[in-house]
Amino acid sequence: MLPSDGLALTIMGPKPRFQPLRLREQRSLGLPLKTIAELKASYEVEKVKIFCTVLQIDLDYSWYYYAHIKCNKKVFQSMKLLSSGAKKIFYRSEKCNAEVSAVEARYWLHLDVMDSTRESKLMLFDSFVEQIIGTPATALLE
Repeated sequence: MLPSDGLALTIMGPKPRFQPLRLREQRSLGLPLKTIAELKASYEVEKVKIFCTVLQIDLDYSWYYYAHIKCNKKVFQSMKLLSSGAKKIFYRSEKCNAEVSAVEARYWLHLDVMDSTRESKLMLFDSFVEQIIGTPATALLE
């Protein structure tokens, strides 16, 4: 059903909504560059920049978690037995310690990375991962 005009078709993916890497580069300009070996030998809390290769996403852990939209903290799924005998699933917020219904999926990636000195594991959370991928975790779950 496609026209036979000889024009090629191209599949285009979604374009990122913003320029994440350029923004991250500007923020990291003043940070000292360290190797993974230097990070592992350090006992100080500091912000640094590392250049590393992602070996794999560690799939022993989930790549997302559910968070309460209001307080932005992790929620736990529970079941409640109603008087009718039916079971109802609800979420409980860590911070609010209340039953919540407004939850959203957030990224939580566990990465195995390496540089020329060592290997390590890193955790990347929602705001950073979403800027790299350009799609919210909720959209990927759908």
